Amino acid sequence: MFIGRWQPWHDGHRWLIDQRLKDDKNILICIREVSQDDSNPYDPEEVKENIEKELKDLISSNRVKVIIIPDIESVNYGRGVGY
Repeated sequence: MFIGRWQPWHDGHRWLIDQRLKDDKNILICIREVSQDDSNPYDPEEVKENIEKELKDLISSNRVKVIIIPDIESVNYGRGVGY
C-alpha cells in the first residue's frame, strides 16, 4: 500500500511502484483527499484519473488498484495480538 498526494504523478512515482511489482507484489495506491491549493493543483478525482490513465494495463490485470482515502494523520498497524 502506498499513501500519498501524487501531485502530479511523475516518473519517480512510477519507479517506486515498479520496484514492488518486480517483487511480484500487487499494489494499492491510496490518494489522500487534500484540499486544492498551490501545492495540490488537482482534486483527488483528477489525480485518480491521471494515475489510472498511466497504469491502465496494470489496473486491468488486477496488479494495481487506486482508491481515494481521507487525509489521515498517521498509519498504525499491529504486528501481533499481544496475548
